[in-house]
Amino acid sequence: MNLIELNVPDELALLSSYSVWNEALDRMLDTSANSIDPQKIGPMFDTPLLKHSVDDIQAVVPRIHSSWIAEIRPLPPTGDNWEEGI
Repeated sequence: MNLIELNVPDELALLSSYSVWNEALDRMLDTSANSIDPQKIGPMFDTPLLKHSVDDIQAVVPRIHSSWIAEIRPLPPTGDNWEEGI
């Protein structure tokens, strides 16, 4: 597996809280819902994006252009994913 670091123009990246997204997704999966509750979506975009000390910021971009590639490097082996060859 490789990690690709990108330099994306700011105006093309939509940033959100990873932990809020993950909580909304977990809630949907736990309840076998067909979609994420719309009331859970808004808070992931509220600033500050980092909601607690172990949160992270995620980004979505509409496309990836080859000129944005800053670096490609191997993803360090960690945990079960490496052992399973994923």
